[in-house]
Amino acid sequence: ELLMESPRPKLTDAVIVNESCLVLSDVELPFQNAHFVNLCIEAALRRRIKTLILAGDWFHLASLAHFPGSEKDLETEINQIQDMIAPFLVFDRVVYIAGNHDHRVQNSLDRVLGADKVTRLFIRPELAEEFSEKVIVSDYFYCWVGEGENRWRVVHAKAGTVIPANAAKAIAVKYNCNCASGHNHLWGEQMTPDGRHLGVEIGCCVDPER
Repeated sequence: ELLMESPRPKLTDAVIVNESCLVLSDVELPFQNAHFVNLCIEAALRRRIKTLILAGDWFHLASLAHFPGSEKDLETEINQIQDMIAPFLVFDRVVYIAGNHDHRVQNSLDRVLGADKVTRLFIRPELAEEFSEKVIVSDYFYCWVGEGENRWRVVHAKAGTVIPANAAKAIAVKYNCNCASGHNHLWGEQMTPDGRHLGVEIGCCVDPER
């Protein structure tokens, strides 16, 4: 008797972006650095960039954190986030990949729930139609930008190091591509040992003083 095929889906359908785009990571609404984010969006629009990639942790969800002293008012945090969604919808296309903060809802519920369903908690009814038309919510922790030798893997790394770009370089080596990584709130870049690809940690958009 032959072994049957695996019933599990192949994880090969990550979003691919082939146009110029702005990449922001770790915005962590409602703790964002609004001045910095606004500058980035304005610069992108001046360059007629129409696609935004949110590389994980769009929302902070402090009220669902399990750290001592973390606030627990989820309703207030949801309301604050809802007030801050519209500025991101100035782009024609928004690709939102998963981050560790974004999974705090599922972790708190201890249930399987798709990222798109979770994200809808933070969208006011009057924005629902525009959100559906423009935003792609991915359950993946990465997406692709470009194709071929010069493609980029934009990721929200699950693990990192204190040395900027070490994790991004390791991903670039593993997948034989350039890598732009969020999560660590660090900025740095390193070439792969063969000199063919670049690993970049792209910093963060959260306000470290909040």
